[in-house]
Amino acid sequence: MYYFEIIKNKKEEFVLVLRAKNGEVIVKTEGYASKAHAKKIAGKIMALSLDTEVRDLTVAPKADPKGAVKKVAKKVVKKAIEDEE
Repeated sequence: MYYFEIIKNKKEEFVLVLRAKNGEVIVKTEGYASKAHAKKIAGKIMALSLDTEVRDLTVAPKADPKGAVKKVAKKVVKKAIEDEE
């Protein structure tokens, strides 16, 4: 299963990190001012494609050889963000 982590960047913004089953980072989003907004984007991305879940690392401690999943995931994330704007 793929999953999202919610982390904070140096600016204290909430960032989504999409990870593969093996923990490899597939894609990171830009920073969002609110956790609610980050979760909303994650929901849109999940609705568009992947079998994923959200793991919120702001409140708890912290396989794809050809890169096809990364390519698709980046397109899906881009579309979700564009649809939001």
